[in-house]
Amino acid sequence: MSITLPDDCPLAKLHRKRVAQNRDLTVLIADWNLERGSGKTTLALQLADAFDRTDDGLTNAKATLSAQELTDAYTSEPAGSALVLDEGQADASNRRAMSGVNEALRKIVGMGRVEQKYLVLTAPGVNQVDKDIRNMCDVWIFARELGEAQMFRVKYNPLGDHELTHDWGTITWSGDLPGQLGDTYDELTAEKRRRLRGEGGDGEG
Repeated sequence: MSITLPDDCPLAKLHRKRVAQNRDLTVLIADWNLERGSGKTTLALQLADAFDRTDDGLTNAKATLSAQELTDAYTSEPAGSALVLDEGQADASNRRAMSGVNEALRKIVGMGRVEQKYLVLTAPGVNQVDKDIRNMCDVWIFARELGEAQMFRVKYNPLGDHELTHDWGTITWSGDLPGQLGDTYDELTAEKRRRLRGEGGDGEG
């Protein structure tokens, strides 16, 4: 079963507000301790599935490791689609692996962010995303342990040139990914393995 966001959850409220405003929503999921295996990808897929308002739901085409594919999907997928970029998992120690994330988001910002898309991004840590890009994200979610994460609302302080964060409490999720979500997760995992063997694209997308 996919994650269920209660009506009084701040993230659910923000999503409903953005839907009413015909605006995008961007969520960045990272690990509190820069560790792997904390369930960032499963959380990203479940959140995207909960956000997606299209008839097809979260399909394989909406979840990718490629920054270029994310940019393409942003303009080609229908309004109300949720998109996942799991690029940051490529290599937690490799700054270059994050360059694709930063470049893709800059392109999306340049498009005006008016496509009514809900972006869910994963990265080893928020500091591996360029400062101006992470300030663009609406919510940061830090996985503390498998199945539990801390949410923070992010706003930008132009006078102090830094982000302002407000603790939105915790979010929990199951590691189970049924049906289409499981298939999408398996496809992402297979692509990660291909990249580790040098058979796929790199962090540039």
